[in-house]
Amino acid sequence: MEETVVLGSSDPISAVEKKLCHNIAELEVQASIVMDILSKYSYDYILPVNIDKNNTLLVHSVVAPQYPLITYRNTTIKFVKKFKYLCVQITTKLGWGDYISYRIRRIRNIYNALRILFYRIPLSHLKIRRILFFAFALPHFTSLYSCWFFYTDIQQQYIEHVYCSGLSIIYNLHQWNDITVYILSEEFALRDYLYKYWQNFNAHLDQANEATQFQQTFTAYITVKSPDKSWYRPMGIRINDKFLKRLNKRAKHTKMDLADFFSIQKEQYGYFKRSVSFIHMFAYKYYILPP
Repeated sequence: MEETVVLGSSDPISAVEKKLCHNIAELEVQASIVMDILSKYSYDYILPVNIDKNNTLLVHSVVAPQYPLITYRNTTIKFVKKFKYLCVQITTKLGWGDYISYRIRRIRNIYNALRILFYRIPLSHLKIRRILFFAFALPHFTSLYSCWFFYTDIQQQYIEHVYCSGLSIIYNLHQWNDITVYILSEEFALRDYLYKYWQNFNAHLDQANEATQFQQTFTAYITVKSPDKSWYRPMGIRINDKFLKRLNKRAKHTKMDLADFFSIQKEQYGYFKRSVSFIHMFAYKYYILPP
């Protein structure tokens, strides 16, 4: 049996005010309690724990943190800098660079295989070339959509550039930039696929019973950002609390980014695919306009 354990402070608001080193002792105590519960559960239900596959991840922003000592039946649980959960790589800094790099490597390996295949499949068989790309490469882009609004602008632009590189392989447009590739290929842009994906996913998150946690986090986000602070006093929180000031300043939510994205992409959906004016402009610039 493998177990995933999430540790936190018994008083998260006061714990955030402290330095990481001051919270290590409390984390060790909580970890000991959790490991005892796991040990009893394993013994009662005769489910052995594979300790070698149980690791601990400490999320922090410290250069050289002190790690708590976590043991299970006198065996020390080792710390790792990243681990994979539901095909998503989670790191100590909660960054997305490793996850994106892993997917892009898979995509580029597929591109190399497509280049070899396309030596035998000429442009006259364009339909077959497109089927191969959308069957083997596009699903890897789809796996990046769920976390899209957590990526930086540079990461989003990089992913879209890799997608355009795939279109340039299909249509043999290696010498052109990304916008020109969209124009000449007349394909859906990556953000068009992202728009359709999040339309369906957002409808699910708003209505499904298993998405209750997401719905509650959005309600909490609205509460934190609200100028009404009447909820401070019943929770025993000071109005000038340092943690709440930082939370109000830094709190973000995917749904707000999604609303902005929908308002823009709704007007631009299928823009390159349905418009022929770009083709006319391209032909005029490169073939008709005198030098």
